[in-house]
Amino acid sequence: MLLETDLLKELLERGDLKMKNDLNYYLQQQYEVFLYPLSQEEGGGWLAEIRDLPGCISDGETQEEALKNIEEAKKAWIVIALQRGLEIPLPRLI
Repeated sequence: MLLETDLLKELLERGDLKMKNDLNYYLQQQYEVFLYPLSQEEGGGWLAEIRDLPGCISDGETQEEALKNIEEAKKAWIVIALQRGLEIPLPRLI
């Protein structure tokens, strides 16, 4: 993913090991993903959401595609949160 790659490159250049470690830490967390079918009026396919990361949603034509896309959205969400210095919630216990 471009955002993740750019941030990792920036972190290595700056020597910001804490942020790099934070990124790796959050990317390894297992966030619960919710899948919803989309109606034909909504374009069909599937919507994926990580409720623990507000606004982290994606979609896909199939469940598998939606799950793949939500992983990319999760990475982008975490990278942007780190860049902005925002708090990143840990996954809720199920």
